[in-house]
Amino acid sequence: MKRFLRSFIFYAVSFAAIAYTFPGLTYNKDFLTLAKAAAVFGFLALFVRPILKLLMLPINFLTLGFFSWVVNVIIIYLVTVFVPQFFIVSFQFEGFTYQGFIIPPMYLNVLWSAIVSSFLIGFVSSFLHWLMH
Repeated sequence: MKRFLRSFIFYAVSFAAIAYTFPGLTYNKDFLTLAKAAAVFGFLALFVRPILKLLMLPINFLTLGFFSWVVNVIIIYLVTVFVPQFFIVSFQFEGFTYQGFIIPPMYLNVLWSAIVSSFLIGFVSSFLHWLMH
């Protein structure tokens, strides 16, 4: 129970931070919606992720683990299905330039927004887990 509560808090902080900084992940700015999304994500991560990892094991084995991000994308999509006020939306990225490093402007559809959101949520929640241990 303690592990689930810690994960719930980390996922809630991750969702809030990503929704604040990344325009592809939005919710109706209600704390209850954020709590529902974090609880659903935690529940799916606890019970559905192992089943999906087992089903994706042959593909993941062939790609040397690179294909494991698909499981997080599926879980993010399932959160949007179960929490109707939590959205993944398409948007126009304006581009980014920093000291010669250039990311050109591009349009991100819902699939790419889900992929980027899953990477960001995974990164932030992993960082929080690492920080608290």
